Amino acid sequence: MKRLILKTALITVCSALVLLIALFGLMSVFAPATMMRFTSSVGLYGMSGGYAYSAYQKTGDISYLAYSCEAAASSHEAGAKEKYELFFSLEGFADYCRERDEAAAESLPGGVAQYMTGSYEQFSYGNYACVLLRAGDGEGAIAFVMEKLDASFPESNAAVSLAMEGISLGNKQFCEELAQALRESSAAGQVKCQEIISILEEFANE
Repeated sequence: MKRLILKTALITVCSALVLLIALFGLMSVFAPATMMRFTSSVGLYGMSGGYAYSAYQKTGDISYLAYSCEAAASSHEAGAKEKYELFFSLEGFADYCRERDEAAAESLPGGVAQYMTGSYEQFSYGNYACVLLRAGDGEGAIAFVMEKLDASFPESNAAVSLAMEGISLGNKQFCEELAQALRESSAAGQVKCQEIISILEEFANE
């Protein structure tokens, strides 16, 4: 009798597992956006980004691609470079960045929005440059950031992101090269740019 109960319980558990796996598979194919939100809620950010990309392919919604790019960059996914290049190539990229900035400004307390110093566009460019650096293309990362650099050198921009990444990777030669590129840039006279150059040089000369 005891053996029969155990056997029945085992069959029930196995059946439930099979059903769960099947449901997971169906949701992955037919409801990637739902799976994206679920995996994100349980901390599986990299997996969530993969579902976001599937949702983008299914719907063409640029917000899913943006999320997938962010997740790929933060989890050091091999396909991050290609995802960002696709993102940048889309006709709606500039409009999407503007919408993100407007949404961020609206979420701040009254009067604070005017002090915003970064942009989603520069955040995205910074992520891409860091992806290039981690892939071993430091020269390409610097060239990309210099191309996107604003002469006003806002508080948060792609060059700052790349500088911090170079330091975190312990790459002194790269930091020296980035400092040199910033010295020769149109933003070299800006106080913030000078601060970043000093930080890079100090690290490179340690």
